[in-house]
Amino acid sequence: GAVFIDARRSEAYKEGHIAGARSIPVWERDADARIAALPGSKIQPDAVIVVYCSGGNCTDSELLAQKMSLSGFRKLYVYRQGFPDWESRRSPVERGTTP
Repeated sequence: GAVFIDARRSEAYKEGHIAGARSIPVWERDADARIAALPGSKIQPDAVIVVYCSGGNCTDSELLAQKMSLSGFRKLYVYRQGFPDWESRRSPVERGTTP
């Protein structure tokens, strides 16, 4: 029941992301607007949210989680190993953009 949020840039998201994940690229200019739009898309501040990026030394997920926390989201988790770990486990992946 957790919501996955991809903090990587849009191009990386299109190349492959966790199935069903939403894209909020922390370094792109509309990140704050995408965070603000989450409650309108039925993702409430009390939802369990897992934020991820490219793992390793990537800190994009931590930065996005901080921004989301400042916007009132409370149940935030950072998937530190990120997308490479997800892929290596042969977990469901999607390519392209999702509706």
